[in-house]
Amino acid sequence: MKESIIQFIKSEISNKKLEDFNGDEMLFDSGIIDSLGIMRLISFIENESQKKIPYQDLTAENFSTVNRIVAYLSRDSF
Repeated sequence: MKESIIQFIKSEISNKKLEDFNGDEMLFDSGIIDSLGIMRLISFIENESQKKIPYQDLTAENFSTVNRIVAYLSRDSF
């Protein structure tokens, strides 16, 4: 899932040209994506995983980097 998220960000929603993007970069703070971009990313993840992400889980702790997103998605409670 990590590689598909990175590819989606690079090709569909990034505000920057990303060369060495590995998943540790802060998505908002570094300007990689904006608020519309995160909504598109969440929609992409929900479509790919066939699961709905609860509103209360849409936090910076879960969605600030690609690695945090992948960690969140790997939890049993998701």
